[in-house]
Amino acid sequence: METEKLVYAGEQLIWGQVGNMAISMAFATAFMAFLFYSFSVKNSIKGLLDWKLLGRVSIILHGIAVFTIIGVLFHIMIDHRFEYQYAWQHTSKTLPFKYIFAAFWEGQEGSFLLWTFWLVIIGTVLMFTSKEWEGRVMTIFAIVQMFLISMILGIVIDLPFLEEYKLGSNPFILFRDNPQFANIPIMHDFTIENGVKVNHYLEKISNSTVIPPRGLNPALQNYWMTIHPPTLFLGFALTLVPYLFAVAGLWSGKLSEWTKPAIPWAFIGIAVLGGGVLMGGAWAYEALNFGGFWAWDPVENSSLVPWLTLLGAGHLMLVPKNKGINLKAAIVFSLTSFLLVLYSTFLTRSGVLGEASVHSFTDLGMTGQLLVYLFFFMALPSFLGLHKISHRINFVAILLGVLALGILFNITIYLMLLAAVFFLVKPIFVGRNDPNYFPKDKKDDPIFSREFWLFIGALLINATAVHLTYETSMPVVNKIFGSKYAPTKISEYNLIQGVFVLFITLLMASVQFLLYKQEGAKKFWRNISRSFIAAIVLVITGIIIFPEFRDPLYISIVFTSMFGILGNVDYIIQFVKKKWKLIGPSLAHIGFGMIILGAVISAGHKKIISENTNGINLQMLNAEFKNNENIMLHQHDTVQMGPYYLTFVNDTLKGHIAYYQIDYLEKQKDGSLKKAFTLFPKLITNDRMGNVPEPSTKHYLTKDIFTHVTYVDLAKVKRKSSKTEMQMQVEKETQHFTLEKNDTIFGTSFYIVFEGLEALSSIDKVNGADPLTVTLRGSFVVRNFKGDVDTIRPIYDVKDNRVNTEKGVSQKFGIEMEIEKINEKDIEVAMREIKDDQSNNFIIMQAIIFPGINILWMGCFLMVFGTLFAVVRRLTKKSNG
Repeated sequence: METEKLVYAGEQLIWGQVGNMAISMAFATAFMAFLFYSFSVKNSIKGLLDWKLLGRVSIILHGIAVFTIIGVLFHIMIDHRFEYQYAWQHTSKTLPFKYIFAAFWEGQEGSFLLWTFWLVIIGTVLMFTSKEWEGRVMTIFAIVQMFLISMILGIVIDLPFLEEYKLGSNPFILFRDNPQFANIPIMHDFTIENGVKVNHYLEKISNSTVIPPRGLNPALQNYWMTIHPPTLFLGFALTLVPYLFAVAGLWSGKLSEWTKPAIPWAFIGIAVLGGGVLMGGAWAYEALNFGGFWAWDPVENSSLVPWLTLLGAGHLMLVPKNKGINLKAAIVFSLTSFLLVLYSTFLTRSGVLGEASVHSFTDLGMTGQLLVYLFFFMALPSFLGLHKISHRINFVAILLGVLALGILFNITIYLMLLAAVFFLVKPIFVGRNDPNYFPKDKKDDPIFSREFWLFIGALLINATAVHLTYETSMPVVNKIFGSKYAPTKISEYNLIQGVFVLFITLLMASVQFLLYKQEGAKKFWRNISRSFIAAIVLVITGIIIFPEFRDPLYISIVFTSMFGILGNVDYIIQFVKKKWKLIGPSLAHIGFGMIILGAVISAGHKKIISENTNGINLQMLNAEFKNNENIMLHQHDTVQMGPYYLTFVNDTLKGHIAYYQIDYLEKQKDGSLKKAFTLFPKLITNDRMGNVPEPSTKHYLTKDIFTHVTYVDLAKVKRKSSKTEMQMQVEKETQHFTLEKNDTIFGTSFYIVFEGLEALSSIDKVNGADPLTVTLRGSFVVRNFKGDVDTIRPIYDVKDNRVNTEKGVSQKFGIEMEIEKINEKDIEVAMREIKDDQSNNFIIMQAIIFPGINILWMGCFLMVFGTLFAVVRRLTKKSNG
């Protein structure tokens, strides 16, 4: 019997085929690079084959394959090829082109490709600049790329002795191959055309008639999503380079030499990753309605922690002739930065933070793969750092034994114990058999030396990282042990992190005045005295101006951050003024101090000015609408709010975005009102994923006025956008309610209280043989949030056991009520709005003043600029010999 031919009309399968070929090529070339570079390490003398050259060719081919994957996926998304699930899930024909990049890395596969893209760029640079380190560094680099490409392979492994497992999630999977869509009707709707069965599902999807494309999440439709993720992922990629050099140092036994080539990369990573984290804060401030720039969200924390450890590593690398404990700490912190990026990847992509963070991805079934990725690179430094074959065999045996126990008994905790084993095994072997493995100083660092306090500072920075990692890992702990630890409150985060910041900024102000390997207490105290006294004077002045602030921690942080800023300014004046090329580190320190100072001032002095004063209890609409934090604005009314008068002018819907025009007015000397500025808070609408409000902010030099809507009647905006004023008379869908006496119905701009029934006639023959006759009238009192009142009185008439009803109407509110049935204890009614009364159109909004916020933003710029300036200076100095 001949199989009937089946055709899916409109599909272009060639793009998926090219994409999958490129994925296979990317994985294969990464594996080849690993082999060739590892051979080059063992065969330093060239033989018949130049292994290093073959490794370079493999890396170049790998880069071409990665760029091909990205190019094909972009084409699929731009051309709206909805036969591919990735395009259907993350784009739509209505999505503005400017958000196509945000849509690309919205999905897990796209974000892995973004990470891989940056590593290809970094790896290419490393290949031609790492010189004698190239073989070892690029061997490990190739392994990293193999793991990353495996995340998008989408290969199903089905072995007789193992459960079927899917390796990675392929971005080129077809819509019709996704199991969740296999049984939907359009996938089984065929027509016979020229003797061929044809399915036109793609046309139905493209025309949005059935299962329309999901599109980009409204929360991500912001310009920050175009620039924040690429910057953050570049920072993540840069953490790999210090890891590579540290592992190469352990592998080769050159335990201090690796820091020299790693330093520029570490500080580029500090600048870029720090900038990416700060961009996330700016995104939260401008778009995510956090009411601030930082909310200690678990994903925010997991991005911040690698930056902190990298910061500690970078500063310890600066110690000349690094030895002893500083060197060990530099190695550990360099390794930990990349490992924490992998841990962050596990947290955000395993689905474990699904309910704890607004940033996390859903689980695509790669949890086990992500854990293997993390544990492998935790084990690798220890394995390569063991130079005796017997030690390596024992190490691998222990790891495999623990892993086997975990798999055999299906106990997840064994996987977590692996982390401890990885770090414990190597020190045990090294300490027992090679006590001189790490070079040591002949004597301890003097207490007033820069080395000593750099080490203390690095410990403090990493203590903050430990605390944040612990708090961020609570969802993991809950999942493993079945516990229910509640998320830490923001106030608790602020308290603990505030104590750490207190000491870090104190050190930042003073350490640069110390010298390497020298004790100079008297000169040190003399150098810091001016900035110390100036900071005290400024803080006392601030306390006098703002007497309401007496919190000791708040005052202490303001003092130490001011001390940090002034101390570095003083250092520039004293020591850098004639050598301006050395200004970079001091600028970065000043920037960090300004970030802390701006954060404390803006958060500590922020003031919610949107207090509702019209006598209407907003919590009747929603318990979260606190009257001292929200204000109700009726369209065209003018209401006082703090020092301003507000007018809700208009609401418009452009595409899928609703804009609300709010005029801020100021009272003049003659009593008149003059417009100061206008804000346009908006609502990004999405019927499938929910609507997302986005604030609007007025920026001043000394403050910001942050405004966002907390409640709107979106239905009115939609009707207004699609109808003229002559067409505003509409009938809405009838709503049905069951009410007892004094129950309340809430509408879009009104509420109705059922006050009871009144008999308009006597009840005849209730107990007799004749049919029942009675006339009842309901009383429904309607109020809007402006205080207007009306009463609706529908009639319920029973005559000869037949029911007749007469609707009651409120012309003032455009509401129609009908009593449908009267029961023993309640009644059933129907309500319908018969006109869209724009006079009752209102919004509820919140406004916050953030003083001194620009101190923070200026600090962000100075910190990133100063760090990059220092890197450029170091690289220039290196190139000049």
